Parts: sequence; C-alpha cells; structure tokens
Amino acid sequence: MGFIMENNYYNKKILVVGLGTSGIAVAKLLDSCGSKVVATDTKTTKELAHSIEKLNEKIEIIPDYRNSGKSKLTNKLYDMLVISPGVPPEDPLIEWAKKRGIKIMGELEVAYSMLPAGTRTVAVTGTNGKTTTVELIKRLLSANEGRKTIAAGNIGLPLSACINRIKNNVDLVMEVSSYQLERMEIFHPYISAILNITPDHLEHHGTMKKYIYAKSKIFRLQKGNDVCIINADNKYCAGLAERIKCRVVLFSREKQLAKGIYLQGDKIICDMGFVSRTEYRISSGFIRIPGPHNIENVMVAIAVSSIFGMRKPSIEKIISSFKGVEHRIEFVREIDNVEFINDSKSTNVDSCLTALNAFEDNIILIMGGRDKGAPYSPLKKQIAQKVKELIVLGEASAKIAKELKGAARLHKVNNMRQAVVLSHKLAKPGFTVLLSPACASFDQFRNYEHRGKVFKQWVKKL
Repeated sequence: MGFIMENNYYNKKILVVGLGTSGIAVAKLLDSCGSKVVATDTKTTKELAHSIEKLNEKIEIIPDYRNSGKSKLTNKLYDMLVISPGVPPEDPLIEWAKKRGIKIMGELEVAYSMLPAGTRTVAVTGTNGKTTTVELIKRLLSANEGRKTIAAGNIGLPLSACINRIKNNVDLVMEVSSYQLERMEIFHPYISAILNITPDHLEHHGTMKKYIYAKSKIFRLQKGNDVCIINADNKYCAGLAERIKCRVVLFSREKQLAKGIYLQGDKIICDMGFVSRTEYRISSGFIRIPGPHNIENVMVAIAVSSIFGMRKPSIEKIISSFKGVEHRIEFVREIDNVEFINDSKSTNVDSCLTALNAFEDNIILIMGGRDKGAPYSPLKKQIAQKVKELIVLGEASAKIAKELKGAARLHKVNNMRQAVVLSHKLAKPGFTVLLSPACASFDQFRNYEHRGKVFKQWVKKL
C-alpha cells in the first residue's frame, strides 16, 4: 500500500499492543498511513526477534511492557491504543489508557474503517463452525463474475494485511471472534451471521452474559435492508433475535419455519421472503463434509450466496465439491481399517461434542490442552456411548480425567507423539482415532494449526 495522506490515522501517535500476526499487520498498515507507531508486547526483545524483523525501522518497539518496558511506555503520550485480539480486557495498559481518556480500538476495526465504500461485507461469528462457513461462502461468492472475493479476519489472515488488495467490486467475508467483537464501535456489515453460541472463552470474558453481549455486537449497528442470519435452534441466539433491527433470516435443522432456511426431510428449503424460493436435496451427496452440524453451515452459505444473487446450479456445484477445511474433522490417514481424524480446531467442549456426533461409535478420543473455564461434564454421556478409549494430555488433563471419570477407559500421556502411538496400539479394525481436544492449544503448541500439523506428522510416521 502506498502512503495515505487522507485518513483518520495520519500523523497520529498510536500504540499497538500485542505483536502476534494481527498486531504486526496493523502496525504495518498504520505506518503506511503516516501514523507514528509504537508497538509493544509482554515478550522480551529476544522473544520478539522474529516479529521485529517484519516491521519498518521507523516503528519503535518497546518489549516486556509489564516489567522492564513499563516506564518507557507510560511516559509517552498517545492518540490511540490499538489492541490485538488476544489481549485480555483487564490488561493494565487498557486500564491505564481508559483513565487517560485515550481512544481504544481493535485491529480488525481499524482495518474495517479503511474499506472502500463499494465493499460488500459479510461477517460470520459463532462458537463453532466459523472457519468452515467462511471458506464455503468465499468459494461460492468467488464464482460471481465481475467481483473479487477475499476472506479475512480470525481465519489466520488479519484484515489489516489485505486492505491494499481491497478495491471496488470486492466481496469481503470476515470470520469474527468474540475477542474482536468486544471492542467494536463502528463495525457494520451488510450481512452478519451468528452460527451458534455455547459456553466458551469464559477465561477471557468472565461470564456467559459478557460473551453473548460480545457476539451480539456483530448486528448492533445493522438496520434497514441489512441482513442478520441467526440460528433458530440455539437458545442464546433465539434470545438475541428479537433485538435485531434489520432483516432477520432464521435457519433451523430441527423445525420447519414460516420464513427462513430449514430442513424438511432430505431437503434444505431456502424461503427467506425477499429472494426466490429454492430447494436443495441433501441425500444425493450434496454435502460432502461429515456431521449434521455442517448442514447448518451449508444453510448459512446458501442464504448468503442467494442474497448476493447466485443461482441454484452454481450453488449446488460448489457445495457438492467442498470437502471442508484443514484441522476440522479432517481425514488424515487409514491404517489397517482404522481412520485417523484431525479435529484440532476443536478448542471448546461444544466443538468436541459436534465431532463425536459426526461418528457412530468405536472412537479413540484424544483430548486436552489449556483449560478455558467451561466444564467437560457435558461430554460424559456421548463419550460413554461412543468412546472406547480416552487419551488425555496437557494442562487440563487432570480436570478432564476428574470430570469424565468412568465414561471410558482413561489413559494419560505427556505429549502428542505418545498420544498417537498409544491410539494406534489400542485401535482395532473399524475404530476411529479422533483428535478433538476441547481445549486451547497454547500449553504445548503455538496455535491449533500447529497442534493439528504435529498430530498429522506423527500419524504419517506410524
């Protein structure tokens, strides 16, 4: 991106907090806008070496802001703080900025504020299914002639990193997390979607009420002909639907709706009232990604692509060729009639339950990682019915073992290599080895992608 003179950030002194992928991207974006950027992180200079290499020398880096860097940081004056998604709401820097009346924004909203006026925006949130749904919507909209489609946000590509590629006639599909939404003040997508809400990230938000409120910010500024697509089967979503001030599209896998998108026998009925009614038969291999939850993800993708004017033949062709995304109920390998499945993107209890529902029985389940504050007991019934052996690892292993005691035969291991080797030893023909951790990955891995790749590496070495 070239130097931008006319913007809200030119010549402003801005502190970027957090130098992960999002922080680096927004620091570079603001620098290109003529901002005077200072960037900081809790990590030391040595730990930040890789991040520092990616930044312009004009950007001042202050490491270790909770210890040695604190005085250097708080002695300066700033026009704005820009917060990376992982920075907790009670972080001392956020409190410090609030007391001084310094404006606080999130990385995604800074980038969102720079979008060209002609951009059509879709924002998808929910506890589970976001990445699969965003990728499917992207593939569908990419078939629209005369327009370009970009997917960004919580999928691993910060919006800040692709602003320079967003010109006129672009459809932008964003995966948006509760971390990102909690700081939104001007965010206003044309189409929003809330896939589901179940307990998650309570270690960050503190309560379900705060978590639900963060999710609701995806539609807070929508009105008139904007559209919010929301799950009619989820009690938390149903509670939010009556607060929406734009057009509402309900979707349901469990009941027929007067208007919306729903399952009727083996057909998905799309009857939203403001686009042509269509039907999609799912018994003929239309949906190739496993699990009943993916019917809901497909419903949302059909709704978005229909609103954007796509025809049924194109929609059917693209959905029927979609095989899912990496790390989400991903087939890795079959050895002696034993399937190995990578569901590393399962970072909460509900996503693990979803994965268990995608298979019949004879499962060897690998769980564990960093605990996120929600109980594991909701898994007990399904594990007792479907899981033959439960292998646990990571920081949460003791809590998982305690709460799921008696549901299946339990094994504790120290690392992923041991988990894979033991699962192979225990498996019999017809079994499924399922990595679905129900936990964050940060105890032993950089992120869930790293965890999934390590799992696949060890499976391929068997």
